[in-house]
Amino acid sequence: MRSFIWLFFILFFVQNSYAQCTKRFSLMNNNAEVYDKKTGLIWSRCTHGLSWKKGKGCVGEIELLTLSEARKIEKNNQGWRLPTVEELASLVELECKKYAINVTIFTDVPSDEGESTYWSTSTYLSNIGIEKMPSLFYTIDFQQGIVDAHTQGIPYRIRWVRDNK
Repeated sequence: MRSFIWLFFILFFVQNSYAQCTKRFSLMNNNAEVYDKKTGLIWSRCTHGLSWKKGKGCVGEIELLTLSEARKIEKNNQGWRLPTVEELASLVELECKKYAINVTIFTDVPSDEGESTYWSTSTYLSNIGIEKMPSLFYTIDFQQGIVDAHTQGIPYRIRWVRDNK
């Protein structure tokens, strides 16, 4: 619980809009994947539904998924998985100028619809033992760096992650 209070404080109150993004990421696999030197995780550079094309960036159409839809895809996703809220929050860069993520690396995050919310697998509130109350799962909006929680039936974006083997 204490780590989530600290995370909330960082994401909401300590954003510096004039600094530069860090240089902790390196591109791999023809620039389609991102290695995070800080966490050791490998991220898909493009949001689910998009694919990386040399010279064009992330192309295609973002596919918004409910958490249960994403979990079905995850089962056959060749090592790629949904991130925890801590893993997803590790992409938040307080040093970046306009968005709460490095858009030089993750070029598809800014959105015309006003939000770029991504699912995590971390439970905020479980409905175990409370039949009529839905479980809530953490999400992060990378336009503003906002941590929130939603029911798993709402479609949001997915950023796949895998462990460095």
